Amino acid sequence: MDLIKEELLKNKPNISESTIKTYCSLIKSMFNKYSNNKDDKLNKQFFINNYKSIIEELEKENLNSRKTRLASIIVLLGDTPITDHYKYIMMKDIKTKSDNDNN
Repeated sequence: MDLIKEELLKNKPNISESTIKTYCSLIKSMFNKYSNNKDDKLNKQFFINNYKSIIEELEKENLNSRKTRLASIIVLLGDTPITDHYKYIMMKDIKTKSDNDNN
């Protein structure tokens, strides 16, 4: 888990300690939930390689939970080609929530 924490800090140096703890916990729980292979390793590559199945699973969760989980993945991944896909889903969710709040 220290590698995950280091990656989060590297990608977002001003992140608070409480947010790091939350993100680490979410990342670990998503990995445990979505990993089907005992050879999988908890690292950012897992979230890159399994993007489609992770998104499918996250779409089953409520909007607020999904947004926080997506934010943790986005910070973990930093600047990778797949990060934009996760960001797109998160921004779509933010717009949906905003639209719902305004109605």
